[in-house]
Amino acid sequence: MTPTIGDLAHWWQLAPSGLVVLDEQDRILQVNQTLNHWLGCSNSQLIHQPVSELFTAEAHLLYQGVLAFRLSAMGAIDEAHLNLRTQQGESFPVLCSARRLNAPDPPITLITMLPIARKDQLERELLEARQAAQSALEE
Repeated sequence: MTPTIGDLAHWWQLAPSGLVVLDEQDRILQVNQTLNHWLGCSNSQLIHQPVSELFTAEAHLLYQGVLAFRLSAMGAIDEAHLNLRTQQGESFPVLCSARRLNAPDPPITLITMLPIARKDQLERELLEARQAAQSALEE
């Protein structure tokens, strides 16, 4: 049985990744429920906001300074490690990929965000262990 448009819209909302659709000025047109849940806010709080407002201060600078330019120039971003800012002010690490679609007119951008909290924690623990080993060797 072929899924209907209604089924696809429902599944899009429940996808295991955060999904965002942007207009040509990088303002949010649509987000899925998964991203709303991660951030702790509703669609009405996000729609028409600049996408860079989703990120922590550091990730905001990276997005504005590098990724938005790369997306505009090359039409794609692959596997950018950014941190979302939750409603409670906490950091939520994600791996972002994006594609700019020139059709329809006006163009839109699709962004997918995969949660990487476990990967982020493991990398921090590995770095701490490496620093501890380096300190032990120096002593």
